Amino acid sequence: MSISYIFDDNWWWRPDFLRFLEDLIESVEGRKITSEEMESLLRPVLTEEMAERDPDLGELKKPERVIRIERIWMPRILFLLREDILHRALGDYVLISLRGPRRVGKTTLIKLLIREVFLHSLSHPDKVNPLKVAYMRCDRPGLGGADGLVSILRDFLVRRADYPGDVYIFLDEVSSLRNWQVAIKDLYDAGLLTRNRVKLVISGSHSLDVKKGVEVLGLRKGVMLEGGNDKLLLPMKFPEYAYYREQLVGRHAIRDFFTIGKFLEVKKRLEAFSELTRVNSDIPQALETAQSYLNELYAYFEDYLLTGGFPLAIRQYIALGRIHPSVYFDFVDLAVKDAMRWRLN
Repeated sequence: MSISYIFDDNWWWRPDFLRFLEDLIESVEGRKITSEEMESLLRPVLTEEMAERDPDLGELKKPERVIRIERIWMPRILFLLREDILHRALGDYVLISLRGPRRVGKTTLIKLLIREVFLHSLSHPDKVNPLKVAYMRCDRPGLGGADGLVSILRDFLVRRADYPGDVYIFLDEVSSLRNWQVAIKDLYDAGLLTRNRVKLVISGSHSLDVKKGVEVLGLRKGVMLEGGNDKLLLPMKFPEYAYYREQLVGRHAIRDFFTIGKFLEVKKRLEAFSELTRVNSDIPQALETAQSYLNELYAYFEDYLLTGGFPLAIRQYIALGRIHPSVYFDFVDLAVKDAMRWRLN
């Protein structure tokens, strides 16, 4: 099998998108701004263009049919992964696993991470080339198992070897493919991953399979990252939900309380509550501020329990006042299919 199998998923290889990136660079030429400022300036434009081309990001346009940056949940792990693949592992091979339940937003996170890679390519064309970025869904029919995966990735690496920069490969729902770790092992042992300085990010909903598969690979994970190479994406915690909800409706009061007061940080919350245990201590300022929002926070918490902290359910509930039955059926259907695939029935 060849890279033609994944060409449709990798629309950024097309000449018209490459020209679009060139136009973005030209739009900021001559401006005295840092690379970080340039990326911040171009991020909304690139996000909108990607949402037009990519069905996974196109979901973020519903129901208004226009992309709104505030509709995008960007968890902290997105920026940690960005640092890992663009800076900490620059010039080296690294394998990073991303685990999490179905519909938690792993695919969207990967596409946003690819967006960050493209943004970096605008200011560092010698280090990042969109033609050396590949995305692949491992639950697509006709892949041909682990052998098919090896064949496609080998063909991709050989064809892109002469282009400058490191290689970025994203394998989505890898747990859908039995013995996927054998494919990674074969590519590593052949020297293709280290020689091409591959940043390999794999995602999967079957957490046990992904975790065990990575453990089987042992020292074939490449650079050992601070915090580990195994990442976990879970549904939003309540503080994240409250922040995201206000972001969706354009409010700032509770959002500012969580961000400016740093109440999203576990350490800050523990400090505030530990003060209450001290004899003759005053009520911490953070908790006094929170008290003024109690009624809203209670209402938010009830809605949080309904949505479960899943981005799609949250967006539907905020926009429509309900969660469409298809969302519930989708969760059940995916759970049943996963159980059948892994013979858990």
